[in-house]
Amino acid sequence: MPEMVPYGQNFVIVIPMEDDLLHMVDKPFCWDSVCGCHRDEKLFRDVQQFVLNGEMTAHEAMLFIAGKTV
Repeated sequence: MPEMVPYGQNFVIVIPMEDDLLHMVDKPFCWDSVCGCHRDEKLFRDVQQFVLNGEMTAHEAMLFIAGKTV
């Protein structure tokens, strides 16, 4: 008969790195309004260039910067 393993000793705790989940190359802005990504001037200039190139509307840019895009 196999030995009984007490509950709680057969799992591994995984703590995800939050920045990796919130910030990706194609999603540099997150939903957290106090995060530093919302003060990054280079990111804002990149988004401004998207709008100037016609790749994004002003409304889409606003949502993108607010982290409200999929």
